Amino acid sequence: MNRSVYCAASAMLTEMLKQDVHSHNLANANTTGFKRCLAEAIPNGNGSAPAGNADLRPGPLRVTDAPLDVALQSPGYFVLQTPTGRQYTRNGHFTLDAGGMLANGQGQRVLGRLGPIHLAGGRVEIAADGAIYRNGQFVDKLLVANFAPGSQIAHDANGGVVGSGTPAQVGSFTVVSGAIEQSNVNPMEELAAIRNGFRVYEANAKVITTADNTLAKLIDAATG
Repeated sequence: MNRSVYCAASAMLTEMLKQDVHSHNLANANTTGFKRCLAEAIPNGNGSAPAGNADLRPGPLRVTDAPLDVALQSPGYFVLQTPTGRQYTRNGHFTLDAGGMLANGQGQRVLGRLGPIHLAGGRVEIAADGAIYRNGQFVDKLLVANFAPGSQIAHDANGGVVGSGTPAQVGSFTVVSGAIEQSNVNPMEELAAIRNGFRVYEANAKVITTADNTLAKLIDAATG
């Protein structure tokens, strides 16, 4: 009986953690470039616990016609320069900072293969291969990096991604200029997962209640 209570409690804890993951996905359904987090149950010797990893399938494109917006159409991540080191993201909603450098909405500079990209003072075009031109003159090429196959990918607290191992530069990739990649979260799927998880949680709670009532009757019978 104690075993059944323990297993039910472990299942309830797992479902609580999974609910956190599905809720996080719903909260980021409109976040540019966001990749759905997976709530995977992995046996750990004490029941099971969900492991955070990312669904790397591409999200749909949204056309913006903004010349500095780019959407990756191949595996990999744009590389940002931050005070704590490089950050990797699929969010290609870029602009120019006060110094005329290509940057994201948080002011983190976008890196090209030659370093930060200066684009002030001219008409900017970004080609499908990531090459950047100002007034028709080549400036640099976007730096795109990717993690090794099989790496565990998860979102960090700053809106980028982290993975197991150090990402390597991608030699060839494709981007769409004037568009951004939307989140690949399907809100209806996440809502269904939350609803189903709640049912599993309730079922296991009933197991504990039934075991508790049975144990109480046995105690009463033994002491009566």
